[in-house]
Amino acid sequence: KLHHNENNKSAYVRIETYEGSIRSEFEDIGLAHIESLSHNQQRLLKQSLGSKSLTEFATICANNIIFEDPITVEEALRGDHAADWRAAMDEEIANLVRFNCFNRVSKAEALSHGKLLQSKWVFKTKLNSDGSVQRYRARLVAKGFMMTKGVDYYESFSPVFSYPSFRMVM
Repeated sequence: KLHHNENNKSAYVRIETYEGSIRSEFEDIGLAHIESLSHNQQRLLKQSLGSKSLTEFATICANNIIFEDPITVEEALRGDHAADWRAAMDEEIANLVRFNCFNRVSKAEALSHGKLLQSKWVFKTKLNSDGSVQRYRARLVAKGFMMTKGVDYYESFSPVFSYPSFRMVM
């Protein structure tokens, strides 16, 4: 944040938020650790990062430490960003409805076809390259591991797009 200094009308003083100061400390710790690596380790790290600099990598690591995503719905709706998480959950439900991912049926009808499959919300804070929040993402995922083959389902299908097929389409 930039704050206007009353003593000098043309001067601005940088005031860091608490979160920003913590981020800076984590970045400094990350950079110090990266600089303590051997030359070969630093070179391998740079190669694996592609176009990102070591400073950008340290910033990303710091952001991953600072922005702890909620684990449960209760955590998401109790925290500082409850309205953002609620909006993300509403967006996910709207997308599921829009793409006809499920049909609404009574519990009795669903149980007549087998056991009910439970679901879980997964929350993720998406960040811009500068570390600012881009968006809050919520996904409703099915707990498919609770299903039994031959009882709850009979076959599985996972579409795979191969490179030769892609070339043929092009």
